Amino acid sequence: MGAKKETVVVSVRLDSKVKTEMQEVCEELGLTMAGAFQMFAKAVARGRCIPLDLDLNRRPQVTYAAIDLEEKDG
Repeated sequence: MGAKKETVVVSVRLDSKVKTEMQEVCEELGLTMAGAFQMFAKAVARGRCIPLDLDLNRRPQVTYAAIDLEEKDG
């Protein structure tokens, strides 16, 4: 068996509206807030930057091929 990793508690103060909105986004993504913060922390530590991009607002990318098909159909 592997050694048990030591964990610590990190406290974060958030505006109540931001917390509620974050909880809603996390739920839609199938995450808990704690899980989202852990993912964020691991990504920052690994990449030494802020690389996380989880965006529910992202629209599908329109390609030239899709535009070309649309023009042929219309």
